[in-house]
Amino acid sequence: MASEKESILHIVEKQRECEFSLRFVVQNDKDQWKNCFTLLKLVKKGARREIEYNYGKHVVTEKLLSIKDGIEFLDPLFRENGNNQFAIPNFGEFKVTKNEKLKFLPSKQKYGLLFDNWPMLFCSFNVTEDKKALSGDAELLKEGLPYYPDVSDAIINFFELPVNFFNSYGSVYVVINDYRARIESLKLIFSKVQTKLDLPEVEHKNLVVKAFAQSGSKIVTLEDIYPKTDAVEFDIGFNPEKLHVALLSREDNSKIDGKEYGTWRSEEGIIIERPEEEIIFLARAGESQNLEYKGDIVSEENKNDFIESVVAFSNTSNGIILIGVADDGQILGSGKNLDDLRRMIHDSCDPPPQNVKIEEKIVSGSRVIVVDVPKGDDPPYQSKRDKNWYIRHNANDMRMERSELIRLLEERSKTNAFPSSRW
Repeated sequence: MASEKESILHIVEKQRECEFSLRFVVQNDKDQWKNCFTLLKLVKKGARREIEYNYGKHVVTEKLLSIKDGIEFLDPLFRENGNNQFAIPNFGEFKVTKNEKLKFLPSKQKYGLLFDNWPMLFCSFNVTEDKKALSGDAELLKEGLPYYPDVSDAIINFFELPVNFFNSYGSVYVVINDYRARIESLKLIFSKVQTKLDLPEVEHKNLVVKAFAQSGSKIVTLEDIYPKTDAVEFDIGFNPEKLHVALLSREDNSKIDGKEYGTWRSEEGIIIERPEEEIIFLARAGESQNLEYKGDIVSEENKNDFIESVVAFSNTSNGIILIGVADDGQILGSGKNLDDLRRMIHDSCDPPPQNVKIEEKIVSGSRVIVVDVPKGDDPPYQSKRDKNWYIRHNANDMRMERSELIRLLEERSKTNAFPSSRW
């Protein structure tokens, strides 16, 4: 099995016109520099620029390194004798311990502090306590330099982190983007899948697309698909609850990118189109962990019930709400205005959930509104209408117990994205 350093070198060597970006924020504490946050990332040449913002006690810097210099920076991080460290000229040496082993992250998928439009390998380290900067409310303010009310604000902005709160002081991240190819988008239309590829450095003949689909106990793994163009289409034969699509290099049998769809998750780059036949299928399926029917949204009680379901799905897992479908699955139709629904969700949920999709479909001559609610990135979510938190359990929206509320807060802490200051 290849070592972590060998895996990194393999990806670096496969790409053209790249360099390393070394970004760091350090803090001077009693004449000793301490690490706030450091990121070494493989980037395309010309994509970044060198900067240095010296605020006195804090320095915010980005340096561009050649491939050779970047590998030299990496080398002591991956020593097998346990004497792991890195050095920044003018700021000293920092000993580290491994926090997270080398992992693969597909394109457009968020993981903790990370998100990128390209697939990547990444791992993280922590500096020793004596070289770890303390979190605090230091204000970065100096003429001619960007203004940040807090060091955390500077880190989130400077490192382009997909979070609204930073609490990982002392962390060191290594990110190796793979710019050879990616799955730009995946569209699911009931049983049909349309995949759009972006291939700046790899020819079609050197790739293979793999697909796995599941619905209940039914599982299908498709034969290898060899793309002839940037567009790849195939039919699974049923509407999947879970779908995995992988882009594989034929040269070395390594995974370059992937996309995953499931009723429990949501990713950028995945588009769900619901034809009439799917709405009929869902109306016949019965309410479940991920499916809710609402006859219509007219009375205050109707509105309360609707927001309960939005909050529950946001706190638990992806869900679909069909408005205009009775509890028994009969299609009744709805006259509700889509903009009114969007305003209701925004005004009645705290915080307002992001990426909720609302569309109307004509099914058997009746208007059905489909509300796709992804699991939220900033739980716990609360209904402002009755001041309660909800989770989804089987086919029911249930008030959240105190223990469940604490669990959600702890999960947010682990992914470095605590809810906002209201907590």
